[in-house]
Amino acid sequence: MIETLVERTAGSLTKSDRRIAELLIAEGPEAVFLSAHELGRKAGIHPATVVRFAQKLGFAGYPELQAELRGNALAGNGGPVARMRDRLGRLGEGATLHKVIEGEIAALLALAAQIQPERLEELARRLIDARRIAVFGIGHCAVLADYLTLRLCRSGYIAQALTDLDWRAVDSLAGFGQGDEIVALVMRSTSDRFEALDRMAVKRGVGLSLIGDLEAMVRKPDGALILTATQPQTGGASILVPLTICNALVLEVSRLDSGRSLKSLELREELKGFFPS
Repeated sequence: MIETLVERTAGSLTKSDRRIAELLIAEGPEAVFLSAHELGRKAGIHPATVVRFAQKLGFAGYPELQAELRGNALAGNGGPVARMRDRLGRLGEGATLHKVIEGEIAALLALAAQIQPERLEELARRLIDARRIAVFGIGHCAVLADYLTLRLCRSGYIAQALTDLDWRAVDSLAGFGQGDEIVALVMRSTSDRFEALDRMAVKRGVGLSLIGDLEAMVRKPDGALILTATQPQTGGASILVPLTICNALVLEVSRLDSGRSLKSLELREELKGFFPS
């Protein structure tokens, strides 16, 4: 979308304008979260230049351009009935399995180009340094929360899954503060429960990171580390995308934690000898 706008106004764009456009394209899904100040800092130019750039593209200011970018990124994110109808329409007649596989492959290929390695490493190091880890996921992501929690526990980390924000979650999070980390897995919508989690993390000084789809990122929590991707319009969000990020994250943790994960797995193998199947 930004490429089209730039092409239409190419004759009036300065070198700084083109630097802004290139940065928006390079940032991909996360471009929708950048303020004029953040974009200007990244591009090495004054925020006022960012505002003028947006105006040259036909917008009243940068917030309007940002809203347009977000709207285009989130296009087609309807309710479950609308999404299912859309997916069935895309599948057409026959060969359902092959078409689903093609969609999953497309989603994973797109993911490879969108997750920045340094972001994955940063999150892995945060988990390695964390005293305790809570993995939050509701709906489809409840299964992913259980899975990631299991993998982290087996790697020797103190982790627990939160699949709702009820009294059990309150008990689990009561002692969380500086040095603890919450990983939120989100698809489709962050929901009001996520907003509450975000407020709690900010107030208590708990680290917060998000893994999931761009569709879920209705806003960027202050200070949150985000690993997100826009999924191709192949009919329905693929749960393989956040699952693949989780798998890569566990492997990155194991790569960086100086053998802690391997020692924990070795201990598990030793203990299994006491409990024959």
